[in-house]
Amino acid sequence: MLCFFFATLTLLVCAESALSPPNIITRSQWDAHQPIGSFNGVVRPRFLAVHHSALPSRAVNTSDGIRKVQLIQKMHQVKNGWTDIGYHFLLDDVGDIFQGRPFFGDQPEQLSNTTVFYQGAQLFGLNQVSIGICVIGCYDNSPELYDNDTKTFLKCDDQLTDQQILALVNLLSWLSITFKISDRAIMGHREFNYANTNTQTRGTECPGKGILQTLPSILRMVHNRVKYAGDLSLSSIKVKDDDLFQ
Repeated sequence: MLCFFFATLTLLVCAESALSPPNIITRSQWDAHQPIGSFNGVVRPRFLAVHHSALPSRAVNTSDGIRKVQLIQKMHQVKNGWTDIGYHFLLDDVGDIFQGRPFFGDQPEQLSNTTVFYQGAQLFGLNQVSIGICVIGCYDNSPELYDNDTKTFLKCDDQLTDQQILALVNLLSWLSITFKISDRAIMGHREFNYANTNTQTRGTECPGKGILQTLPSILRMVHNRVKYAGDLSLSSIKVKDDDLFQ
C-alpha cells in the first residue's frame, strides 16, 4: 500500500493495489420516493461534474444527511417537476456517499464495475455523457449569497471537511478507473458552463468558490490514487481540448 500526505489538506490518502467501489447509502436505505415518470436514457460517461446543493445547508451527520437528501429529492420532483433527484451521488459532512438517481434496470443498488446510470438532471446539454456528484451545503466562501429561486440571501460559507474530501477522492477515483475518464474531464459545474459553447446556463456559481479552490488539490489526489492503484494512469489518456465537448 502506498500513501500520500497532503499537508495543505491534512489528509493521508492511501492507494491499494486495486480500487474497490466505495460503499454507498442506497435509495432504499435513505427511503427514497419512487421516480415520477420515466428517465431519458442512460449515461455514456465522459465527464464527472462536481456540484454543491446550495440549499439545503450542510449535513452534519448521517441522519442529517438522510433528511437533506430526502429534501433535495422533494425539491427536484415537486418544485422542479423532474423525474427524480437530479444528481447521481451526494456527500455529507462525515463522508457518507448517498445514491441519487436509481441505477439502470434490475441492478443491485451497491456499485459495481457493471453499474449503468440513468441520465441525471444536473448538467444542461451534457446529461447524457456526465455523472453528477453533489456536496451537500453551500460553499461559495460568502456570508451571504442571493438565491434566485427563493429570492432570499443564503449563508454560503460552508467548508469542506477532511471526510468529505476523502470520500470525494475515493468516489472520483473509482469512477475514473471504471469509465476511463481523464482528470481533465472532472470539473465543477460552472467550469463546464464556460467551457461548453453548447450550454445555455452560464449564470451558476455552483459548486461555489470554496470547492472550486480546493478541486485542483482533490484532482491531484485522484490522479495519484488512480496511478498507484495500478489499473489506469489518467495521464495516459489522450484528450484534446477540442474533443472534450464534441
